Amino acid sequence: MGHIFPVAVLPMQRVEIQELTGHRETSQVTWYQFPKQLSPAIQPILNRFGYADRLDDYPNVESFLRGVETVMRSQESRCPWAVIILPDEYPVMGHLLSFRKHPNDFLASSFSIMNPLVQPFDVSDGCAPTLSVLWIFTKDALKVVAKGLPSLFGRMWGELCDCDEQSVWAYIADPFNEHCVDEVRGTDEQLFFRYALNKGAPRT
Repeated sequence: MGHIFPVAVLPMQRVEIQELTGHRETSQVTWYQFPKQLSPAIQPILNRFGYADRLDDYPNVESFLRGVETVMRSQESRCPWAVIILPDEYPVMGHLLSFRKHPNDFLASSFSIMNPLVQPFDVSDGCAPTLSVLWIFTKDALKVVAKGLPSLFGRMWGELCDCDEQSVWAYIADPFNEHCVDEVRGTDEQLFFRYALNKGAPRT
């Protein structure tokens, strides 16, 4: 069974003052606070992908979570419903994107892509990225993916479907069934290049 954690949403008002005129402009910004229990829960996972145990080493679990939050805050008025952390990097990105109805439904990445010490991922190499982190913006988006890929995302949806859509959640998923991953591995790159490079729509 996966682990679900509530994430605190901290809306704040930002004030900018123009030095010459004294004109004040205000805007709304949102910060997120992950529960303290999340860091030790994901530390063993991150260790396998080059993240340090010690907080004075870099990158570490806290820098990873800051990266996760940076993505969340960069969405302006959009608030994610769930941040899903998988226990490994899985070659299923293309299959995931093939069930995305709209580019705003979710964002996805991997531990290696988010690790600043790893060579940046280059799509021109002809490879699809792996999946280990998901920012889901609506419950319906995950429901659609789970319906299309029940062997991979069905359990995830079953455990998250009762979570309040007006709140934000962090979820550490159980490992995918390796047999199910092997079934989709061979066609994932083809699907990735069909769906990922045209705002989620199939390339013509």
